Amino acid sequence: MEGFKTKVATNFKPISYADITEQIKMLPNEYFGDVSNYISFLLYCNREKEDKKIQNLRAAIKEGEESGFHKDFDPEAFLQKIKAERHNG
Repeated sequence: MEGFKTKVATNFKPISYADITEQIKMLPNEYFGDVSNYISFLLYCNREKEDKKIQNLRAAIKEGEESGFHKDFDPEAFLQKIKAERHNG
């Protein structure tokens, strides 16, 4: 669990009220009236992205469950193949 906390903390990019205000100023007025609306929009977009990830994961799990078991599966060979693909690709 400690590794998870560290990874999340290193990927976090703080943003200030001034940063948000500057971003809003670059947009036409009809998009967002104030910072609150802009933040709500960003949260909504992030939620949609996260929901899509969850849908994709559920579909992959279902596909895996429905595919059955492979009798001649060698987990060590499969792991080596994945490592090689990651290293080369």
